[in-house]
Amino acid sequence: MKWTYTKAAAAGLCLAGTLLAASGCLVTSNSSVAYGCKGQMVSQETLNQIDPGKTPETKLIALLGEPTNKKQLSEQCELYTYDYIKKTHTNVTVFLVLTSNESSEHRNRLYFEIEDGLVQKFWQDSSTN
Repeated sequence: MKWTYTKAAAAGLCLAGTLLAASGCLVTSNSSVAYGCKGQMVSQETLNQIDPGKTPETKLIALLGEPTNKKQLSEQCELYTYDYIKKTHTNVTVFLVLTSNESSEHRNRLYFEIEDGLVQKFWQDSSTN
């Protein structure tokens, strides 16, 4: 069999195509997301249903569930906190060359000041590690 320029070019293109197609198998990526015990952060729409000075504690608990923590500030005033945690982990591997692991944790904390059975004010803070 005589190799001509056309046959050699076609064989080269086939080999290059095979290598390109196979290279996709050499890189793997995996991501996972986990939430803390309170689940995903409540939506802004849910928070908009809380009207300071008017929303009773019972409605707050109906909307958000039991708080993560309760702290007595005075005889009539309590501070409820709700902690929402989202953990993300990503793993990328290039076969026999490189492995990269990356994790992050995003925390949202909601604070509700309850006085005489009503939500008086609320605020939130967040952090990422």
